[in-house]
Amino acid sequence: MKNFKLTGILLTMLIVLAGCSGVPATTTTTTSRSAAAPAAALGSDELDETIREASDYINNNIPAGNFIVILNIQSGSAALSDYIIDELIANAVNDKNFSVVDRQRLDEIRKEQNFQTSGEVDDDQALSIGRFIGAQSIVTGSVSTLGSRYRITVRALDVETAKVQAQFNKNIAAGETIVALMQSGGGGTAAAAAGRQTTTASGAAATAAGGQTTTAAAATASGGTTAQPVVQPPAIAYGTYTFFPRPRAMKAGVDIDAYLDKIVVRDGYFIVYLTTVATGERGGVWNANPAYTRYAKIQDLDRPSRNYAAITSGWTDGNRQSFFSFENIECKKFRLYNDNSNPNDIFEEINLDNALFEPGFPPAAPARQITLQPIQNGKYFFFPRPRAMKAGVDLDAYLDRIEVRSGYLTIYLTTVATGDRGGVWNANTAYTRYAKIQDLDRPSRNFTAVRSGWTDGNRQSFFTFQDMTARRFRLYNDNSTPNDIFLEINLDNAEYEP
Repeated sequence: MKNFKLTGILLTMLIVLAGCSGVPATTTTTTSRSAAAPAAALGSDELDETIREASDYINNNIPAGNFIVILNIQSGSAALSDYIIDELIANAVNDKNFSVVDRQRLDEIRKEQNFQTSGEVDDDQALSIGRFIGAQSIVTGSVSTLGSRYRITVRALDVETAKVQAQFNKNIAAGETIVALMQSGGGGTAAAAAGRQTTTASGAAATAAGGQTTTAAAATASGGTTAQPVVQPPAIAYGTYTFFPRPRAMKAGVDIDAYLDKIVVRDGYFIVYLTTVATGERGGVWNANPAYTRYAKIQDLDRPSRNYAAITSGWTDGNRQSFFSFENIECKKFRLYNDNSNPNDIFEEINLDNALFEPGFPPAAPARQITLQPIQNGKYFFFPRPRAMKAGVDLDAYLDRIEVRSGYLTIYLTTVATGDRGGVWNANTAYTRYAKIQDLDRPSRNFTAVRSGWTDGNRQSFFTFQDMTARRFRLYNDNSTPNDIFLEINLDNAEYEP
């Protein structure tokens, strides 16, 4: 009997417990944050979880051992951007998959390159910075608003090929951490967490879940911050830009005989050609001697704080035109001026979108998967002969032929396209080491000349390399800044004579 009573009691308890577990839990949807609401109700950990997921995605898509820089996260808040960057760096360091540029060095780069960790950095600028510090991969990202949620994007670029190695996207709720960072960073955000005051640039009245939104017009009066429009840096295609009529310079409001003939963009360089007549037929202008190069300047009219100084200058076309070469230009609308006089000679506005564009000078083909093939002994001739350049400007330096024998590859150079006469580059023994080859299929591989000299009655200079395995390569002379360089030489395109 006692056992029966005990069994009945146990059955009763089980039925009660089962009934309790079957009652659905009460779910409360909070549309505005109250003082009693726990932090977890706003999803304060989701941002950290997302950063961790982004790190894992990067680990799985970037080759282990790469030297990487986590450059910037574009957002409305420097505090949020810094938080994400620091977490990504910490994850990368702890995971030990990569060598990482530390935060102190990143801050130095930011100052040198004049960008904010939360600001906009386009792919060209990111890749330029990557090359500047010798990184193999660049990581950038953004935080944008999607209604009451945030979209986190993190992407990685291969510095050598500019290919996207990884891109991670995820939408997360407006949690405690991300909202606090957005507010502490001082940036206005659209549709922030419920119950917080938000500023929008559009001026449209919008309230969501009990939160107050301040329009752009009211933001000033209430002490809020109005989001400023971001100017997207335009992509500048390689080729020649010609203007009709030619833009004319002025000094102190008076027109002068200085005209912009054309602009050539190639291999990261931006070369401006000037002439003294409107038809572009004759006459160089501005002092193009190297000592005066730095006085030629470009000011970005969309981002006026950005100014660029020319890196080299000279005359071309039988000294009928002067040219000024700039590096890493990102603007399509700009002022061009010469501050070697007071007042300055100045072209008030030049806009590449108003020019006649002729495509040309494509960048070298990206690296490719190859199978190493021995380079056969013999002679390799090129028609037309490859021509060298300096800072985007063609030089009178041509590759005449390449001879391969007994493990040595010898390159013969000449000063004329027909190969008739004239050695180029200093081929004295002391200067041999300045002649270099970079393998375009394996860019980390570089070869230095082992011997140089002149031949054919000093009509040609030659440079010899040992144990060469590259069939597609750059040939350059790093005894000057910028370098003299042949952008791409491909033995597969040569006429071969055994």
